[in-house]
Amino acid sequence: MTDVNESALTQEARRQLRESFLRDVSELKGQPCHILTYEQSTLEATFKGWKPDGSEVLVSNLKTPANIIMSSALLRTPDILAIHFDTNINPE
Repeated sequence: MTDVNESALTQEARRQLRESFLRDVSELKGQPCHILTYEQSTLEATFKGWKPDGSEVLVSNLKTPANIIMSSALLRTPDILAIHFDTNINPE
């Protein structure tokens, strides 16, 4: 296989993965989630979206460990270890 063919196949695979990721993220909008931070805190919130460059996550109804509730918040992704959803994504 030539380098041009491999490059085209790699580009197509990346396109498919990106499209699948964006579709799955859009299905998670409005879903409850648990967010684990680097400070080992667990936050509860409703997922609203991801900033296109991946630098921040938008949530609503954020509940902190101190039981403070914020109507909306932007969380920096470098501060997040994991986001857990109880929702299953249905693959196509």
